[in-house]
Amino acid sequence: MSLNSNTPYLELQDLHKRFGAFQALQDIQLSIQRGEFVCFLGPSGCGKTTLLRIIAGLEVQSGGRLIQDGRDISSAPPAGRDYGIVFQSYALFPNLTIADNVAYGLKGQTRAWRRARVEELLDLVGLSGTGAKYPAQMSGGQQQRVALARALATAPGLLLLDEPLSALDAIVRVHLRNEIRALQKKLGVTTIMVTHDQEEALSVADRIVVMNAGRIEQVGTPMQIYRQPASAFVADFVGKVNKLAAVAEDGHWVRCGDKRWLCPPANGTGFRPGAPLALYLRPEDRIFENLADDHPGLCQGRVEHVEFLGSNCLARVAIEGMADQPVDLQFSLNQMDEFGVAAGRHLRFALRTDRLRVFAAAGAA
Repeated sequence: MSLNSNTPYLELQDLHKRFGAFQALQDIQLSIQRGEFVCFLGPSGCGKTTLLRIIAGLEVQSGGRLIQDGRDISSAPPAGRDYGIVFQSYALFPNLTIADNVAYGLKGQTRAWRRARVEELLDLVGLSGTGAKYPAQMSGGQQQRVALARALATAPGLLLLDEPLSALDAIVRVHLRNEIRALQKKLGVTTIMVTHDQEEALSVADRIVVMNAGRIEQVGTPMQIYRQPASAFVADFVGKVNKLAAVAEDGHWVRCGDKRWLCPPANGTGFRPGAPLALYLRPEDRIFENLADDHPGLCQGRVEHVEFLGSNCLARVAIEGMADQPVDLQFSLNQMDEFGVAAGRHLRFALRTDRLRVFAAAGAA
C-alpha cells in the first residue's frame, strides 16, 4: 500500500492484555513513524516486553488493533508479519556455523545469493571472515552482532530488540549500542528496543516511551523526557533527581521549609493552597557564578558528603531553611576545585527554580 509520509508506519490502537485477573497492558495508544528508533523504557514488570511480544505476534492482545505499513496485523501470525527480532539471550543455533545462523531465514534463493547476502551482513556488523566459526567460539558481543545480522537478513521493515545488551559487560554494551544506532541510521529501518537502562534509552532513541504498571506514562524525545517529565513517576525514574516536599500557596507559589518559589505546575493546572506537593530538581540545575543577592533561588548550605563518580561528583548539601531536606548538586572535577566544594565547606549558590517540576505529593487528593 502506498502511504504518504505523514502516515505512521506502526500504529497501536487501544491495546489491552490480560493474563487471567492480571491487567498487563491497558489503553496503549502509540504511533511510530517510518525510520524512527523508539525505546520502550520502564522497570521490570511494567509491560514493555509484553508489548513488544504483541507487536511480534508472540503474544495475542486481549483487545485493540495493530496496523503496520497500512496493513492490519492484529490477527496475523508471527510469520505473517514483517519484522526481525533480536533477543537478550542471542538465541543462536549452537550446532550451526555463524554463516548458517545468519542464513537461517533466507529461503527460496540460490546458494550463491545466500552466501553473498551472508557475507554482506557479516561485513555490515563488523564480523567479516567469521562465517565458518560456531557460536561457542565467539564472545557475547560478537554473538549479539550475529543475532543482529540474522534479524536483518530478510531486510525487514521493522526491527525489534528485546533488551539485546543486558547480558553484556558495561564497556561492550556501550560500544554495541552505538554500533546498533549507527547501523539503524544507515539502513533506515524502523526500530523498537525494550530496555530498563535509562542511559541506553537516552543515548540512542529518537523517542522514548516510558511505561509503568501496564500504561504509557509519557512519550517524547530524550530531552523532553529528561527535562520535562510529565508525571512524578517519570521524574523519579529517569535520571538522578532531588525530590523535595513542599506546600502549595496562592498564585503558583510553593513553600519548601523557609524557602518560597514561583513554580507553575508541570501539568498546567494549579493546586489548592495548602496541598502537599513534590518538587523535582536535577543535580546539575544550580548556579554558582554572578549571583545577585535578590536571586529567587539563592541558597546557602553546608556540604555533608561528596560522592565521587569519576568525571563528576555529587555533593550532598544541607541548605539553610530547607527543613532537613538536603539536595545533591553535581560538579565536574574542575568545578570541585573552582568552587571549593568539599565535605564540611559552606557554599553560596542558587537553585534553578525555572527547572523545578511540581506534582501532587503521593497519596494527596
